[in-house]
Amino acid sequence: MSSAAPQVSPLPRSRWRLTLGGACLTLAACTAPGFDPERGRQGPLPGEDEALLGLSAAYTHRESEVNDRESADFAVEATAHIAAEHEVGLWALGRYANLASDPGPRREAWAGLLYRYHWFFGEHTSVFVGPALGWSLSNNGDGAEDGFVYGAQLGLRQWLSSTVAFTVIPTYLVSDDADGDGTEDLLVRFGLVFRL
Repeated sequence: MSSAAPQVSPLPRSRWRLTLGGACLTLAACTAPGFDPERGRQGPLPGEDEALLGLSAAYTHRESEVNDRESADFAVEATAHIAAEHEVGLWALGRYANLASDPGPRREAWAGLLYRYHWFFGEHTSVFVGPALGWSLSNNGDGAEDGFVYGAQLGLRQWLSSTVAFTVIPTYLVSDDADGDGTEDLLVRFGLVFRL
C-alpha cells in the first residue's frame, strides 16, 4: 500500500518575477536621462517633515474551474517624508472577497509599517520602492485567523497640484499564520495622496 504525496499547486505569481521587476524598475530609475533630484524637490513634491494621507483601492476578478472569485481592496496610509527621498508611515488594507460567488464571503485586514525610497523625475513625478511589515487578520465565517505579514511595494506618484497626487502601487504581500500556512497576494492599487 503506497501513499500518494500531496500535490502542491504552483504559485500564481512567482517571487522571482516580482524581484526581477523591482530590480528593473530600480535600474531604470537610477539611469534615466534627465534625472535631476535637485530640480525635482523644487516642484510640488513633498519635502522633509511633510505629512501625507493616501487612499487607494483595487478590484480583482479571478475565474477558475471550481468557482469565480471577486475581491475589493481598500487601503489607507498615513506617511511622512523624513527626508525628500525617504518616506515612512503606517498602512491599513481591508479586503472583502468572494463578493458574488461560493464559498461565502471572506474578510481580511492587514496593518503595519512601511518604508519607501523615492526617485524623482522632473517636478511632479516620483517612483518609489520599499518594504512593508505588519499583521494580518482574516475571517471566512468559520473562525478568525491571524499572522505576520511582509512584502514589498513599488509605485508611481504623479502630483496633479501642490496638494493632490495620483498614485499606482503594485503591492506584494505574504501572510504567515500560526499553522505555518501562508498566502501570497499581488494587487495593483490606484488612489490619491493628499498633502496635510
